[in-house]
Amino acid sequence: MTTATMEVKKAESAWTPEQEARIAQLMETEGISRPAAVRKMKAGNKPASQSKYSGVAPKNDRHSKVPVKPAKTAPKPKEAGDCHLSDAKQEEITKAVRRLIGSKAAVEGIVRSSLNPKWNLYIWYGLDNGKVVSVNIGKEVTAKFKEDDSWAVKEWKRIQARRLCREEKAKAKLDKEGKAAKSAK
Repeated sequence: MTTATMEVKKAESAWTPEQEARIAQLMETEGISRPAAVRKMKAGNKPASQSKYSGVAPKNDRHSKVPVKPAKTAPKPKEAGDCHLSDAKQEEITKAVRRLIGSKAAVEGIVRSSLNPKWNLYIWYGLDNGKVVSVNIGKEVTAKFKEDDSWAVKEWKRIQARRLCREEKAKAKLDKEGKAAKSAK
């Protein structure tokens, strides 16, 4: 850099000469980049009582660029109705699904669910025969089959196909490792 460029840079800088000297010192002694040195200098200049999350703006500097955020609090414990079902409700859901599908079909997984109390509560169960059971959870639990051309049924079939593909790949890998182990003996 030429001296003219350095003078222009110095003229554009918002740092005082003492701050510039401190930044240069940090860059030389610790071998860090300028942005890292600036961050370290800023962190070192804060009084111990003033933290980023103090929740109170400094009295002397009302227009401070330091973000004032509320103090962090411990997370609230979840209440009984937050995003999960009671054992009695789960038992009621199981009975409703079993009544609908009978004893010959098996539930393989969940296609989609919403258990947030702010919205409708529902669970879509995927069955081993490719069908989907929609369970609406309210004051009373209702279960019904989704139509065969619905998005849920198509999605469940895609999920089953991906699962089958993963299982076949894992089986092929185990067979290949088994053959390699036998040939090594």
